[in-house]
Amino acid sequence: MDTIINGFKSFFTWLLEYIKGLLNTLLMPLAEKLPDMSFDFSPVAPYVSFVNSWIALDTGLFLLASYFLYIIVMISVKLIVKLFIPTVG
Repeated sequence: MDTIINGFKSFFTWLLEYIKGLLNTLLMPLAEKLPDMSFDFSPVAPYVSFVNSWIALDTGLFLLASYFLYIIVMISVKLIVKLFIPTVG
């Protein structure tokens, strides 16, 4: 039984490494074509720290990202339901 579990573990490890390598080879040329996005944020640092003392910006950014993720998931679920269940859609 242990050999079967170890076999599954090694297979899934190999599969994840293979997918990661494949995605890396596909996405790395795109990442190299991105422009340099470095920007000096020091002029706005006092304002950001002042706003952060009143409102937790890290929590706000987390909630905003969670909201966008929720929207993306709901759109995909709605599309799947409309495409594959014609009586519901």
